[in-house]
Amino acid sequence: MSARRVLIICSDLSERMDIRSALGAAGIESSEAATTTAALREHGADADLVVLDRDVFMAADADGTLDAAITDMAHLPFLVTTHDHEDVAGAVDLMRRGAFSVVPLPVAGSQLVVQVEQALRHRDLSSRNADLQRSLDVHERLAMIGKLAAGVAHELNNPLDGVLRFVNLAAGSLPADAPELPYLHEARRGLRRMADIVRDLLQFSRNASVEIADEDGERLVDDAVRQVLGQVPEKQIETTYDFPESGIALPRAMFQVIANLAKNAVDAMPSGGSLRVSATIQDGSIALTLRDSGNGIPTEIRDRIFEPFFTTKEVGSGTGLGLSICQRIVERLGGSMSVDSEAGVGTSVAVELPLRRPVGLPLRTERARADSVTTTASPAVARES
Repeated sequence: MSARRVLIICSDLSERMDIRSALGAAGIESSEAATTTAALREHGADADLVVLDRDVFMAADADGTLDAAITDMAHLPFLVTTHDHEDVAGAVDLMRRGAFSVVPLPVAGSQLVVQVEQALRHRDLSSRNADLQRSLDVHERLAMIGKLAAGVAHELNNPLDGVLRFVNLAAGSLPADAPELPYLHEARRGLRRMADIVRDLLQFSRNASVEIADEDGERLVDDAVRQVLGQVPEKQIETTYDFPESGIALPRAMFQVIANLAKNAVDAMPSGGSLRVSATIQDGSIALTLRDSGNGIPTEIRDRIFEPFFTTKEVGSGTGLGLSICQRIVERLGGSMSVDSEAGVGTSVAVELPLRRPVGLPLRTERARADSVTTTASPAVARES
């Protein structure tokens, strides 16, 4: 059994020591507190399970601490110790209040360990079920979005294109100092924003296979990053690439993934900064990492960044579909994505893909090799864009 953290809250010191000794013999880490329910508020989030005596449990139930813990720390099991030989009704009452099981005292080490193991298994299964339910909810939402997107795109694409063309014609027919031009420019910006939303919805809803043809990975990444940086020439972004000397092959669909991730990185660096893209080959996989020096992602929202339509950008600045699209593309390529971020320091996005082309058979052309001498920086030499 892997090491777990158990919080013991018991007023009797000898009982706490007995419980801790029994758990320690089974390789289960524990921390202790006396009678106060404040320990549950302060340390409950760090625990995998709580063992507490009946008096503390009832006090926590009475003052609302137990309800708060159940709400804030979902799936946290509570084992309640008691000197009284609870009858069935008494045990049922304790479990109705939130106890996972009742442990009679004095503690029988083997019995306690069995109950702890059962409670931890229950916690793990409950957590997995919750993850599956969240995944199911997301997929149901995606299916609904797909149907909606197809209809919206069909109905709006052509009218949007026509209106945008007429706005461009109107703007082009006016002199440069015409007072109407600023309004037309704002209208054009809004129309392009609408077109972007329709495009993202379409792309997000499509179930078509992604492009898996291999391309020179270093060139593909450089083209994607250059495309993004070309849209913000006013920003000073230092880009650094670190790729294997033998070259690396990436599926063509990764162009969009890199472009979306690079755009997020650039948006997170309003005053400029650095973007480093590195790739390694290990254990039959390609590990691709994009690391920026931007604002980072606050801890409280990291679990939601892959949710469709979730965005921290200002209204009108993002659809909240970019990372969801990236994740779907990577998963269709048989890979996975993960994000590590620290607020105020930066964000690192790791993409792992199966290696389909053997090392030593790179796609790099002679031109790509020559260009890499001047455009690709080593870890010690950065290139500014």
